[in-house]
Amino acid sequence: MTFKINRRRFLTIAFSSAAAAALGLYVLTNTGGSGGGTKGRTVKDLLSSLGRNDLNPRYLAFLEWLSETSRPVASSKIYIALMAESTGLALQRIERDFYFVSGIDAKMDLSPYPVHLSKTLSALSVGTAIHDLIAVESFDQTLYRPYVADIDRLLERYKDYTFDMFRLDDFLKPSLELTCYYPPLGPKEERIPTLLPFSAPTMIRFYRADLYERLGRPPGKTWEEHVEDLKDLHDPAGGTFATAMQLGSDVGAVTEFNNLVFSYGGRLFEVSEREIVPVMDSAEVVEALEVYSRMRAYADPASISYDWDAVANAMRRNRIAAALLWQDFTWMMDDPERSMVVGKVRYQRNPAGPSGSFHQFVGDGLGLTRNSRNQLESWLWLQWATEVGTRIELMLDRRALSIPVRRSAFDDDLVKNAIERREYESVKVVKEVLDSNEVAYIPPMSKANQVMFVLARYIRSAWAGRDPRTVAKEMKEEVEALGPFTY
Repeated sequence: MTFKINRRRFLTIAFSSAAAAALGLYVLTNTGGSGGGTKGRTVKDLLSSLGRNDLNPRYLAFLEWLSETSRPVASSKIYIALMAESTGLALQRIERDFYFVSGIDAKMDLSPYPVHLSKTLSALSVGTAIHDLIAVESFDQTLYRPYVADIDRLLERYKDYTFDMFRLDDFLKPSLELTCYYPPLGPKEERIPTLLPFSAPTMIRFYRADLYERLGRPPGKTWEEHVEDLKDLHDPAGGTFATAMQLGSDVGAVTEFNNLVFSYGGRLFEVSEREIVPVMDSAEVVEALEVYSRMRAYADPASISYDWDAVANAMRRNRIAAALLWQDFTWMMDDPERSMVVGKVRYQRNPAGPSGSFHQFVGDGLGLTRNSRNQLESWLWLQWATEVGTRIELMLDRRALSIPVRRSAFDDDLVKNAIERREYESVKVVKEVLDSNEVAYIPPMSKANQVMFVLARYIRSAWAGRDPRTVAKEMKEEVEALGPFTY
């Protein structure tokens, strides 16, 4: 399903009558009907009159700057393609702030990942300038590289339109290294930043604290202990499976399994300066497959058709006791309109293997398309979407709990205090993961979809009972046949 969120002109916004009157007065008296700039009225006063109060100081400072800087391009339109995930949806909820302050009308198109990938690449490949800005998954960078502008060139071209607090090195290191730069390895002078980090999807352990309390012990620290936990928590007759897994999705199966691969000291690929080499037949990967396959006995049998959404639904509907899931789903576990387990789900780092505890990271970046006719307007929006103050607002949104992708956001007192509270526990867990750089990842490659399909098919076969050593050998051979993979 494709979710079209077409941003409205102000006359079609469902505001209260007071807010609509305030907006009308603002447009008529301060902007000549064009938007952009406050002309004697502070941004704080304007947004307060529209019901937007208690905004953090960093956010207000950026919006004050934006109100002046955007004057040359007020009344323009831009088109943005995002994935229909929590960070994009949260940004859509506050995007009116950008419109009111800048006068730039941003039309946001949010779609599920497969739809987003297909339609944006189709448009770009034929040279159609449908979108000015596009969200890109980290392992899809190679596919989008010919179509997005280099960030360094944008910084030089629009240096007079760049917020003075913008710093590329302020982005969290894994987000910056695994999302922005292409190619992922090689001489520093040849690695080009092509995206700005937008979201930081990271897999962590979700678990039912009440069921573990009944079990009489905390969640196991190792994968072996985790499997023992699943055995003791498994109660199909009582209506609860111990876990659910993401075998129904190619990307879901590979990324879920990759947590174990890294923690057992293996890799699916080795990345050199110019080449990606399949190495998934190692003893470490075979061991990870063996442990991963043992979880089948305690998993919801429907896991063979589940993606990450289905696993999250199983957790919030009181169907499973534990799972590996993207942190993006934590907000809905305590949403009384969506969850049957409010207050019962807690979060921890993943179990550890011989090489430690690792967490699959799939950073999303935002790229400005080279054929955009609205590059300055898009550059301003891109800064707003990734600015420290904006990221603080998105993290504090209880319907998002979005991971700030800026280091200085975590230095803010609002954020420091928030992540010590139970409702922001998942943010604190991911911060610890990213600070330690203990992340598992899939390198970007030109045939990412085909590779994911092959890997997932073999992972499913091992899960279903085939010999892991045979599976790993055949998996490598078939992936190698798709190559070579070069930058």
